[in-house]
Amino acid sequence: MLPARLFFRIATRMFFIVTMVALLTTQSSAVTKTWSGGAIGDWGNGFNWTPNGVPGSGDDVVISSSASITNGSATTINSITVSSAATIISDYQITVGNTTISAPLYLEYESSTGNVNGINILSITNLNLSGTIERGSSWTTSDVRISISGTITMSGIASNFIGTDVYTNIGNENALQSHVRFEGDINLPNGLVLGNYDLYIGIDADVLTPNAVVGSAGDCIETAGDNSNPAGTVRKQYTAVGDEFTFNVSPGSNRLSPITIKIIAPTSSSKFTSATPWPHISVRVVYNSGGNGGHPENQQNQEVWVHWPVKGFGIDEPVYLSGEMTFSNTYRSGQPDELFSARYAPHYEDAGSTGGWDLTGTVQVTTTSGNLRSVPFDGFPGFGDFTVGQGNPFGGDPIPVELTSFSARFTDDAVRLNWKTATELNNYGFAIERSTDRERWEEVGFMEGHGTSNSPKSYAWTDRLDERLTRLPELAYRLRQIDRDGTTEYSNIVLVNTGALPEGVELYAAYPNPFNPATTISFSVAETANVTLRVYNALGQVVATLLEGSAMDAGLHTMSFNAETLPSGLYMAVIEAGGALQQQKLVLNK
Repeated sequence: MLPARLFFRIATRMFFIVTMVALLTTQSSAVTKTWSGGAIGDWGNGFNWTPNGVPGSGDDVVISSSASITNGSATTINSITVSSAATIISDYQITVGNTTISAPLYLEYESSTGNVNGINILSITNLNLSGTIERGSSWTTSDVRISISGTITMSGIASNFIGTDVYTNIGNENALQSHVRFEGDINLPNGLVLGNYDLYIGIDADVLTPNAVVGSAGDCIETAGDNSNPAGTVRKQYTAVGDEFTFNVSPGSNRLSPITIKIIAPTSSSKFTSATPWPHISVRVVYNSGGNGGHPENQQNQEVWVHWPVKGFGIDEPVYLSGEMTFSNTYRSGQPDELFSARYAPHYEDAGSTGGWDLTGTVQVTTTSGNLRSVPFDGFPGFGDFTVGQGNPFGGDPIPVELTSFSARFTDDAVRLNWKTATELNNYGFAIERSTDRERWEEVGFMEGHGTSNSPKSYAWTDRLDERLTRLPELAYRLRQIDRDGTTEYSNIVLVNTGALPEGVELYAAYPNPFNPATTISFSVAETANVTLRVYNALGQVVATLLEGSAMDAGLHTMSFNAETLPSGLYMAVIEAGGALQQQKLVLNK
C-alpha cells in the first residue's frame, strides 16, 4: 500500500487534472444559456444563467422571460433570441451573430451621462425582427446605438420596427431582405440597395448618408426598379402641413439624385388619414437611357431622362407640394439655359391613367457645380411623376404657343384653372373644355390670347359648378389653343378631385341629351353593389341592357348607349342597385 501522504498527493493532483479537463471542456463547447435571473439581474453573474456560467464566445443566449439585465463588460456571443419583453442596460458592447427578436427589446446605457464609451450596445451580424427594438422608457438621452453588418429580415411593417431614438448603423450595401420600418435614425455609410423591398422611415427618424455625393454613384439609397417594376421605395411619414424630408435616392447604380418634398397646403389636419403603418409619401427615382420615350406615358415625345414617381398614402388630395430636384446634367443632352420643374399627372402607376407633363415650376436657379442641376418646384397640385425639362416643350421645335404650365384646383364649389405661356405666336385664344368621363368634351369658356409675345403670360379662369357637377367625384379639363389662322392645338388633360362621395346610388344627367345616335350615362354607387342598367321605350319595353347584375366598385361609372338602330322618340334609363331605383328621360332626335 502507498503511504497515506503520497496517496493524498496523487489524489489531489488527479482531482486537479480532472477538474481542469472538465473546465476546459465546458469552456470550449458552445452551449445555450437561458436567462433565469428573474426580473432584475446582472449579465455577468453566472448564477443568473441556466446552465450556470456567464455566456461566452460561441454561446447561444435565450431571454424568454421579462427581465431588466445590466451588462458590465464587453462580450461576444454566437446568437441571441429574445421572445419576451426585456431591457438590456450596458455601457459596453455585446457583439452577436444571428439575432432574433420576437418581443419588445429595450436598450439603455448604464451611465447617466450617456454613451460614455461611444459604443453600440448591440453589434449584430444578421437581424430577424418580428418584435421591436426600442429605446428604454427610463432613458432620457437622445439616442441609443446598435449596428447591423449583415441582413435585416422583418415579418411585416405594421407593428415591427427598429424604434424610437435607436440610432442604427447598417454596414452592408445589400441589407434589406424584406420591408423594414425605422422609427430611429439610420446611418448608411456604404449606402443601401432596396431591391424589391421598401424602407419605411418614421416622423422622428432621419437617414444619414455621410459618404454620399450628389451626382455620384454609390453610398446612397438605390431604388433599382424601372417603369415596369414599382418596388423598392423610400417611404417617409408625414403627419402635418410643413413636414419636409430629403429623399437621398439613386436610380440603381447610377448617380445620386435627391428630391426634397414639403407639404405646403392645405392646412386641414383631416388630410392625414389612415395608412399602413402611418400616412406617408413614397418616392423612388427612375433613369431611362436615351431620354426620349423614357416615361411610359411620354405622349409628346418629350426628353425625359430621369423622373421621380411620388405617391401619397393616407394623405388625401388635393394637397400642394414644394421642394427641389437635384440631378446630374449628364442625364440630359446638351446644356440647356432654362430648366423648369415638371409634373406628370395622374401618376402612371395608378390604373387607367391619362394626362401629360405640367411645367409648373420656376426657371433653374442653382447650378451647384460641374454638371449638377438643382431645380425648385412650388405648388405642385398633388402627387405624380416629377421631373425637370425645358420649354418648347423640353427643347423641342418652336411651336405657336409655348404652354409652360396648366393646373386646376377645386374650392368652394368651383374649379380654378391657371395656365402660363412662355411665348405666343398669332395666338387668338384658349377654349376651355370640361369632361365628366374624359371622352366627351364640352366648351365651357374662352380666354382671349395675347397675339404674339416673347414674354411670359399668365391666365386664370373659374368654372362655377352647378349642383350636379359638385356631386361628381372627378372632372377633367383641357385647353384648345386656337391660332388666328384657325388651327388648333390641345393641351394635356388635368384632373380635379372634388372629394364628393355618393350617399347611395346616383344617376346623373346623360350627355348629350337630346342625342343622336349615342349618349353617355353616368352613375355612382357609395359601395360595391350589383348594378342593373336598362333603357326602355315609351311602351315600357326593354330596348337595351347595359348592365345586368354586374358587380361595380364604389365610385363614378360611365356607360355608352348607342341608339343607331332605334327610331326617334322618348326613352327611359333605369338603374337598380342596392335596393334603390332611379330613372331619367332620354330624347333621341334623329
